[in-house]
Order: sequence, then structure tokens, then C-alpha cells
Amino acid sequence: MSLKDGSKKMSKSDIAEGSRINLTDNEDQIINKIKKAKTDNDTLPGKEDGLKGRPEAENLMGIYSSLSNQNITDTLNEFEGKNFSDLKYKLSEIIVTKLSPISKEIQKLLSDKNYIDQIGREVKSHEENINSEIRIKVKDAIQLITEIFQAKSCSDYEAKTIAERLCGSNLKGHDSHGIVRVPRYVQWMDWNWVFPNVKPEIIVDAGAMALLDAKQGFGQVAGEYAVDEGITRAAKHGMSVIGLKNSGHLGRIGDWSERAADAGLISFHFVNVRGSLLVAPFGGSDRRGSTSPLSIGIPSKGSPHIILDMATSTVAEGKVMVAQKGGKKLPFGALIDSSGNLTTDTEVMYGKISDDEIPNSENGTGAITAFGLHKGSGINFMMEMLGGALTGSGVSAGIDDKEKRKFGNGMLSLYISVQKMVDLDYFSKEVKSYADFVRASPPANQNEKVMIPGDKEIFTNEDRMKNGLPVAPLVWENIRQTAEKLNVPNLQRFEEAIN
Repeated sequence: MSLKDGSKKMSKSDIAEGSRINLTDNEDQIINKIKKAKTDNDTLPGKEDGLKGRPEAENLMGIYSSLSNQNITDTLNEFEGKNFSDLKYKLSEIIVTKLSPISKEIQKLLSDKNYIDQIGREVKSHEENINSEIRIKVKDAIQLITEIFQAKSCSDYEAKTIAERLCGSNLKGHDSHGIVRVPRYVQWMDWNWVFPNVKPEIIVDAGAMALLDAKQGFGQVAGEYAVDEGITRAAKHGMSVIGLKNSGHLGRIGDWSERAADAGLISFHFVNVRGSLLVAPFGGSDRRGSTSPLSIGIPSKGSPHIILDMATSTVAEGKVMVAQKGGKKLPFGALIDSSGNLTTDTEVMYGKISDDEIPNSENGTGAITAFGLHKGSGINFMMEMLGGALTGSGVSAGIDDKEKRKFGNGMLSLYISVQKMVDLDYFSKEVKSYADFVRASPPANQNEKVMIPGDKEIFTNEDRMKNGLPVAPLVWENIRQTAEKLNVPNLQRFEEAIN
């Protein structure tokens, strides 16, 4: 609320500059505005009832509570019986701490005309790329990618499985885990980071619990083995716990939730990426963790399954790759440079690279941020414990490491049989009832629907099955070059189909 009238909103249209805090205000301006903020003559209360009829006291204490991440009761206890001057001093201090870095960055950006012009050029370039995106028929994309991995000595089954799951990610709108990965997968095979035609081995068998070693085989195949093992054991025991270690890239983790949901199981999947340092911890500015995805699947009888599928970083690294290749731009703050400045510039992740180069994160000096500040960072940390340490796959890095750890996914999965716990019809009815209840919320933006986990994927899948997979020209060019180097026999036919 306004610093001059606690009963009115803080507004940029207010002619009184002292009524509001602007993001462009420097430290002195913030301190002076808080000093001059309207107050009354009483001391500060210790109970919430004491704020009634005192809008200025309620306003200033409310701002302090929000910025200090504490509830109003704790704030009241802290300032009970004290004067407004005490509150103003602490409030000025915390506002400066929170807003001053933002203010400095805004001032820096506004003073850099070349930077602003560059942003304008990037926006224009992005719009041109979006408008020029190509559409690839799903069956053509699957066939081409199958032939690429067949050329790398993958079995027909393995090559097709990889292709179907990569294209399936694009179908669901998860382009970060789709065909943009093809050149990188081929590169990883050349580096001996992942091997073709490897069958996972059960190395611990404890009834409802098992641990599988993927032995650096493709995650698209290893994931199927692990999930099917979880389904089988949960059918027998009512629930199961499956660890998977040393896997190649597992792709879209939501795939595994969907596979379990098809079998009537609730599932939880906790994943880390050993050897992949990409994410800065909350409050840090360099790479200390992986993107560590999480997926939860809820089966629903008679309606689509509900699938939560998310990275614990602000964006998956694949989305940075897509943005680097001219695809969808990143949200501001998705990346952080080595100086601690938030950015969307993919160069901090990959360095300067040409259009035909495969992005290599080891060439960058910045990092991806964790989602949700300290909360997301905390979940990211726990994924290392569950997916990395508990499976024996290993965490992304350690303080005593002398060499970089070899890339690999670890995944801890929990499976629960719904029908062994509760009537499946009852469960499905409750799930649908609550899902419909949430979707019925009046949208804050009239142009957008209120959705629950999995809804967007369903809508996107329908569009892309009909109209093909949207692919940025540079992404397609990198795939085409990869196929050309491997002498894929039908490449020309695929090019003609696209053009």
C-alpha cells in the first residue's frame, strides 16, 4: 500500500513520488522514502488486533513480513512496544538488501544503449526464427532418427525406441528433451559416455526393492526395463522401490510416470545427473548441481492420467539448447553469469559457438538457476541424495573430486498400486472431481485456460500429431548434418519431405 496513505494502493500514477518504491530507486532514495513514510503516534502493537484502524502500521509491518519471509505474528512479536523509527530502520535495511541489486542492474542496463539495441535485434531475430520454423511429420522424424542410431550400431529395437521417445517428448511440448538431443547423443557415443545395445542388470533383488545397473546404456531402453520391473513387483507386493544407476540420458521423465499410470500405479521418480554441473544453488553463482528432474504420475480411469514432470532448475538444459538454436527464448533469470548477474544470454552456458557447432556446457562460465529460490534449490539438493547417493550412481560432483565424474543418470522410483489400497473407481472419481474443480477456477488471464499437470501436454500432443513437430531451422540443420556424416541412406527423401 501507499507509503503516504496506508488505505490506498501503491501506484506509479500517484503524483507523490514518495508514496512508492521504484525498482530504479537507489539506496538513498529508498531510505529517505521509508523515513518519510506516514505513521501514527502510538507504539507498535504485539497482537494482530492492534493493527485494526492503523493502516500505516499494518502496511509497513506487512511489507517487512513479506520481505523477511516471516509471518505477521513473528513481526508483531519482534516490534511489540517499539517506535516506528525502529521498524523503519529495519525495513529500510531489508528493502535495500532485496531491491538494491535489482536497481543497480536496471540502471546498468538502461545506461547501456548498445545492450538495449542488441535485445531489440535478438527479439526481432527470434520472431523471424519462430515465423520460419519448419514442421516435420512425426513418422518422418521417427524414421530419420531411427536410421541415425542404426548407423551408430544400435539394434533396430533400440534405435526405434530412442527415436520414438525423443519424438514423443516433442509431441508433448518438451522440446528440450526431444530431437534437439540427437547430435549430442551421437557425440556422447563417440566420447564413450553411452553405449549401444546394453541390457540393464539387476544387482540387488530384495523382493519389493531392486537396484538395476544400466551400465551406461541408453536411458530410453534402461528406463523401460526399470519401470517394467517396478510395475511387476508392485503388482505382487502392492508397492515397490526401484533404483537405476549408471544410465545414459533418461529423456523425458514423464514417460516413466505415464508407463506406470497405464498399469494403474501411482509413481514417483527422483533423478539426478552425475557429472553434469549446470545449476547454481540459491545464493550461489557457479555450478554445483544438475537439473535433477522430478516426475509424479497419477492414474485416472476413464480420463487422461495426471502427470507432473519438471526440472528442479528454472529451465531444463535442453531448453537452453533450444534457445541457443533460435527456438523459444528463455525467461529472464533462467541463467546467471559468473558475476552473479541474472541473464537470458545462452553464451554464459556455452561460450561463443557457430551455428553448426553442438552446444557444450563445459565451455560456459555461467549456470542455470534453481526454480523457486531457496525452495527449488532445496528440492534440487534432495534429488542428488535420492537419485544419486541412494542408488549408488553418485552425486553430480564432490568437493574432493580431482577429475570430472562420468556422465550418467540415477533414478529412484516408487510405485504404489492404487487398487491394493483403495477402490480404483472411487479413486478415479475423486481425482476427476478435484481436477475439474481446479480447472473451473476463473482464469486470471481471460485468454488462457486454468490447467492441471499434464493438460498442456495433451493439447500440444493433439496439435503436433496433426500439424507435425515444430523445429527451429538450426536444430534441423544440426540433425541433417549428423545424418549426412553417418551416411544415412534416405536423407534426401527426408529433406524433400520437409521442403
